[in-house]
Amino acid sequence: MIASMIERRRSQALAVALDEAPAVALLGPRQVGKTTLALELAGQRPAIYLDLESAPDRAKLAEPALYLPQHADKLVVYGGAERFPMTDDIEAMGRVDACAVLTAA
Repeated sequence: MIASMIERRRSQALAVALDEAPAVALLGPRQVGKTTLALELAGQRPAIYLDLESAPDRAKLAEPALYLPQHADKLVVYGGAERFPMTDDIEAMGRVDACAVLTAA
């Protein structure tokens, strides 16, 4: 019961942060549930997930200015973000209301 209360509070905090900022980073050690938390929130709204440890998903971001605007109306969840520099990707989306969750160890 306590674990579910902690998870619910984290989920609520993440939802609030996404309402206030175009990008939110979840940082922490590997295997603590960052991506799981992000995907839980992604299940509540239109979203896409890009696993940056996956070569096909990294290839989609070879030209972020072309790929990301196609998904500007969605939450973009990046898993394994520590492996990929994305400083300009959020700006490439071209919309303030587009959001991203970056999960990194």
